[in-house]
Amino acid sequence: MALFVAVLANAVEPSPVRVLVWDEQQPEQKRAYDGNFLGDTIAAHLSKQPGFMVGSVNLGSPDQGISNADLDNADVIVWWGHQRQRELKPDRVQEVVERVKSGRLSLIALHSAHWSQPFVRLMEERTLADAQAKLSPAEFKNLKVTSPSPYVAPKRNDPLTPSLTRDENGIWLLKLPGCCFPAYRPDGAPSHVTTVLPNHPIAQGLPASWDIPQTEMYDEPFHVPPPDEVIFEERWDKGERFRSGCVWRIGKGRVFYFRPGHEIYPVYKQGETLRVIENAGRWLGTSLSAATTPAQSGNKTKNSSPGRLVLPGENLTIEGHAAFIFLPHESKRANPQPWIFYAPTLPPYPDEAERWMHEQFLAAGVAVAGIDVGEAYGSPASQKLFDALYRELTEKRQFAVKPCLFGRSRGGLWVSSWAISNPKRVAGIIGIYPVFDFKTYPGIKTAAPAYQLTPSQLEERTEEFNPIARIEILAKAGVPVAIIHGDDDKVVPLKDNSAELLRRYRNAGTESLVNLIVLKGQGHNFYPEFFHSQELVDFAILKAKAAIH
Repeated sequence: MALFVAVLANAVEPSPVRVLVWDEQQPEQKRAYDGNFLGDTIAAHLSKQPGFMVGSVNLGSPDQGISNADLDNADVIVWWGHQRQRELKPDRVQEVVERVKSGRLSLIALHSAHWSQPFVRLMEERTLADAQAKLSPAEFKNLKVTSPSPYVAPKRNDPLTPSLTRDENGIWLLKLPGCCFPAYRPDGAPSHVTTVLPNHPIAQGLPASWDIPQTEMYDEPFHVPPPDEVIFEERWDKGERFRSGCVWRIGKGRVFYFRPGHEIYPVYKQGETLRVIENAGRWLGTSLSAATTPAQSGNKTKNSSPGRLVLPGENLTIEGHAAFIFLPHESKRANPQPWIFYAPTLPPYPDEAERWMHEQFLAAGVAVAGIDVGEAYGSPASQKLFDALYRELTEKRQFAVKPCLFGRSRGGLWVSSWAISNPKRVAGIIGIYPVFDFKTYPGIKTAAPAYQLTPSQLEERTEEFNPIARIEILAKAGVPVAIIHGDDDKVVPLKDNSAELLRRYRNAGTESLVNLIVLKGQGHNFYPEFFHSQELVDFAILKAKAAIH
């Protein structure tokens, strides 16, 4: 056993993404949302997902739901507006705009919020920024700016806005965007969605194509500035199409527009559309945190998740669950292909904090793969999905029969439980502050539903299901382990998890198989040393490659 202790500075725990859902609350929404409002339905869904802190407001809330206090407690605002767009107070709208431009807030505009005042104003700001980038300072100073008539849809053959042209006197003319389109049809016909950018964080866990059974139709051209990214496209059987998931950077912030919807159709009860909002909220919220420099935040250590990691590879669906594969360059692939089985695969993970590690794996010719089993905490149901991905890779794609497992935080429950059931399929295990004892995290009460048991039933069967209680199986099977863990971890205590694994290996006479790296003074955080351990990476590469010989 190798024990390494590093003396490092304290750091704070990761922070949740704070989402504020703003809804005009049309009475008609209750027809589609079981007597509830659309915004409250979205907020209720997000509040059940890990890593979110969610509030729900409406036009009748104090300061119309966008007081400084409301906005101070938001990283992302999800906006639904339709019939009462004009009623917002200009000073409140401008506050939202300024916060997005300064990188303190991100906006998700849904469906008819294309005409919401915050979205329109931010599209105008982006239009002005694009013009300024194209013109000289003198030309921009003399620029003549006009606006289309508010809340008037363009005709099919109208000139596209925004537009930048020059008159006969050489003066530049800028017409701001109308933020609308020439045709719509509220007949509830189904739309067919294509995921145009499958590796984008907003598209994580979504299929290549999917249908929305009932929605309103919008038809291009959409009069907005050219998006930086178009993630989804919608089409209808009558031939219409729309860029239905668009991202713009505006100043230091971002805006995401997602088109599907209509107040009388249950569009936001559908799993795929809710997943889009969840993914967008995580990405936008964590991108704000990642963009904040230590000087701006006042902290020496980044304290929020830095966003979903995107690397070359493939997204796929296994038994209805999202999965991913990061693949090395073709010149570095092998047959059989060495690989790392990663957990937890969830909308935020693997994230940018792990980039260096995964790039090292790919550079060494080692693939990485994982499957989203939800918050399963190592339950038998999650192991069946692990089996399904394992079969897909080993039987159909020539991956090695023995991967090295990688469990980060609660992912430790995922990988250790699967390893205990399949010790002959495991080349080794690495972990970053991994959980092995579900009594410490998430706790019996939270874990029990994943096991389809009551808390008292799971308590009685901990020796049967809790990975730490069965870790001797791995010790006796000779499964090597390398872990990095902080000694001040209040979320996943070192003593009850990684140190307890080491103690049980020691009792089995296989202590030498465990390399436990302890970071002194560190908790459950994003301190860079957790994600730049050459020792951990070298161990994983060595074990994964040894399995193919």
